[in-house]
Amino acid sequence: MARARKVIIAVALAVFVVAAALWLVFLRRQGVDRADKWVTIVGFFVSTAVGLAGLAVAWPTWRQSGVPGTPPSSRAAVAAPGAVVVVGDNVAGVATDVAGVASVTAGGGTTGVAPVSGLHAAGPGSVVVGGDSRAPITTRFRGPGTAS
Repeated sequence: MARARKVIIAVALAVFVVAAALWLVFLRRQGVDRADKWVTIVGFFVSTAVGLAGLAVAWPTWRQSGVPGTPPSSRAAVAAPGAVVVVGDNVAGVATDVAGVASVTAGGGTTGVAPVSGLHAAGPGSVVVGGDSRAPITTRFRGPGTAS
């Protein structure tokens, strides 16, 4: 696939160079006054096309991003011992240590706790990160009767 990409780029570059050379020959034959008018007209359309292409590329990114560094929500539900919810980005690391919990049910260990804004740490020792996780997350679970 990398070879196909190189071929496409080479062909596109060759077409651009030939088109530019033909454009220069055309302008040279038109004379200074008419060439100036042609460049103005074509330049308007080229700059408009480039501007619209830039907007088309930037639009999805602009629509997805909010204020940089703002967590998606300032509320979160933590419903289990040792559970941790990081609403924003995890940059410092998270470590949980849960001891003496009898068992974890199939539903996550809790009942009757509604998720708030999509972030919900339900099980013992569970960790939820609402942003980017750029730091380590460690969880140590020791059930009843286990050594420290």
